Amino acid sequence: VMLKRHDIYINSQEFLNSGQSTVDILNEQLENRAVDLTGCTLEETFYYISNGAPVLGMIDGTNAVLIIGYDEVSVSYLNPSSGSIEKKGLKASSEMFEAAGNVFISYVK
Repeated sequence: VMLKRHDIYINSQEFLNSGQSTVDILNEQLENRAVDLTGCTLEETFYYISNGAPVLGMIDGTNAVLIIGYDEVSVSYLNPSSGSIEKKGLKASSEMFEAAGNVFISYVK
């Protein structure tokens, strides 16, 4: 989804199957602009979102969502499993991402 925003259409699963990481794929396709934000808090990722770059956030060991917005009380994200945009409270969102290890990836524009 991040690459489609830049009109880049590739089968990322093929790259993942060949051993490349998500950051490797984004760097290759986005001219080394990917940023591994693992360890940051959810609130620290808001800098990237406020500058127009979505943030991929892991919600468990194998599933991720694309964080696309936030306000004082909630976070909006695209859930690829359902294909819908979902909204969750800020505290509940922080807890969800913390439980998954605060694994975030974005890019600089």
